[in-house]
Amino acid sequence: MRHIFNSLQVEDGILSVRAAQQIQERIRSGELRRGDRLPSERELSEYLGVSRTVVREAIKLLKAMGLVRVRQGVGTFIAEPGPEVLEAPIAALMGSGPKVIADLHQVREILEPPIAAMAAQNAAEDHINRLEQAMHDMEANIFHLERYIEADQRFHSILAEATGNSVLQLVTYSIVDLMQRERHLCFASPGATQRGCYHHRRILEAVKAHDPQAALAAMQDHLGQIREDITPNIQPLLSTQEVAPKVED
Repeated sequence: MRHIFNSLQVEDGILSVRAAQQIQERIRSGELRRGDRLPSERELSEYLGVSRTVVREAIKLLKAMGLVRVRQGVGTFIAEPGPEVLEAPIAALMGSGPKVIADLHQVREILEPPIAAMAAQNAAEDHINRLEQAMHDMEANIFHLERYIEADQRFHSILAEATGNSVLQLVTYSIVDLMQRERHLCFASPGATQRGCYHHRRILEAVKAHDPQAALAAMQDHLGQIREDITPNIQPLLSTQEVAPKVED
């Protein structure tokens, strides 16, 4: 373990960020693997040539990214990368305006129909039971937006889990919270929650029947419904972004 850090050099810049980046590179390269214990703060401070305060800040950054787990009194360990790894940079984009919502919906149209088809192929009884519960919660809360959105998000997360594909799960989990803005724009259209329940019920029935083609088609229809519902609400916002200031010579 020590030789991995002997070669580290923290370059100019924000020291804690640079220290975190150097450790992150060792994780990406495979030199540090899941379950490995990092050296102590004192040892890292010596290896990196920085203060222990800088090391602590670097560990906080890595923890926020989901790359390390800190066990009090035991040490800091390399963790399996979680949704935070993708969610942080995507979340940063979400502040850039309504176009990102439209772009995010395109990503959903690419990913989610095949996810529904794979879920129909692979869903176990536990997945179907949990989808049923999420469906019940959506139908019971069509006039309680936040509760409806929570159940809606849960439904799509369970579908991704039912695929059995860990990468699809990671990608889905990383964007599921970010889709809240899209859902709020969608549900500003009267009757959107009722239409959403109709389409989710079709998806669920296809998954229960283990019918991939029906599940794919139902998800495509659902996403088409969302596009129709958000367009009137997002178009004015997009139009304001398209008006670029004129540059004077």
